[in-house]
Amino acid sequence: MKFIYILLILNATCFAQTYEVKYYENSKILNQNNYNALPKNFQISYSPNVFSYKLVTDGKSSLYQNEKFNIKIAEQTIKTTDVDESGKIFKKEIFSEGFDLKTKERIFFKDFVNNTSSHQRYFDEYLKIVDSITALKWEILDESKEILGYSCKKAKTQNYGTDIYAWFTDEIPISVGPSLYNGLPGLILKIENKYVEIIAYDLVKNSNASPILPPEIKGEIYNYKTLQEYVNQKNQN
Repeated sequence: MKFIYILLILNATCFAQTYEVKYYENSKILNQNNYNALPKNFQISYSPNVFSYKLVTDGKSSLYQNEKFNIKIAEQTIKTTDVDESGKIFKKEIFSEGFDLKTKERIFFKDFVNNTSSHQRYFDEYLKIVDSITALKWEILDESKEILGYSCKKAKTQNYGTDIYAWFTDEIPISVGPSLYNGLPGLILKIENKYVEIIAYDLVKNSNASPILPPEIKGEIYNYKTLQEYVNQKNQN
């Protein structure tokens, strides 16, 4: 009887109720003419519902990362015409190098108990950013809509001078969201700003999930301050 009791305790500590949410991250086309001028092989990065990510959370921690995708863009040469200063039309070729989409990769782990976050970013190399969880000041707005059958409220914040809008549901009262976003009285199912939309397309509740463990993240370690210094230096160079 004692053995059964110990086994039940072990099972209770090894499994917890979690939510798994899948999102699409869609980049917005800000200027149609500029988009049309892009090489075709680069336009895929703006294709809707291509880049899928999964958030797993039990309210105490969360892990947000891309589903496995391996999209490599082939090199491409575009033949076009242009007009010189004298008005003469001439033919020209634009060469676009092949590349992969490592900048679309995401690993973002948050430990709400210890107020720590760690995530992986790619610029021209992988970097590991370790810092406290970003604390955003939200304003809850008088708007609502339904996402995946859940009633969601709208909220607004700013980050680095950019307006950010979130749709969250208090029907799932855990203060978690995709990427760096959290801090609302419910699960965030949509994030939107001028440049990108993160929208949930699937949500599953799991009562027998394994604990969410910190992932292995490669790269030189930065915090948000030293990361900004690194990026500024790269831009200057």
